[in-house]
Amino acid sequence: MEPRGNPDANVSAVLMLYGAAMVAVQGLEHAVRWLYVVADTDPTKVSRASLERQWRHAMERLWRAFQTGTAAMKLNDAARGVKPRLDADVAAELERFLKGPHNRLVHGFLIERLRRTPDGEECFVQGTALELIEASRVAGTLTHGCTSGPTRFARHGRSSPSRRRKCVKPLS
Repeated sequence: MEPRGNPDANVSAVLMLYGAAMVAVQGLEHAVRWLYVVADTDPTKVSRASLERQWRHAMERLWRAFQTGTAAMKLNDAARGVKPRLDADVAAELERFLKGPHNRLVHGFLIERLRRTPDGEECFVQGTALELIEASRVAGTLTHGCTSGPTRFARHGRSSPSRRRKCVKPLS
């Protein structure tokens, strides 16, 4: 499948779309990690620890959330995973995306889709750009869903009612 027009322009366009898709995917990963950080936070709890110890504890929680493990691990963590706190349909869709398209994008997507033409030029197979756009759209939708629903800190979400998607289970 030969590219139309300038092969270098096609490669550049796909690489730009790949960068945009990875930004969307990283936004989703961050949303899952932030849910992991705040999932068990009790805003009514008063600590008697020193201010220094409270800060250290907060920084350790942030470090564990953002620097250890994958977003899928945070979703399914046995002790503090966020999956039980999410709407079942959204949790299933999120898990499917993290195991499928997410892993494929991160581990070898560009290499899988790159081909050499009979002329010796390198190009991406047809549908590559569309696949990247779709991955960006899905990641953005999941990110929005996981950050706009009611939570302990923003019970009514941040989005308009027409765009709101139930994601986080309401608190009693």
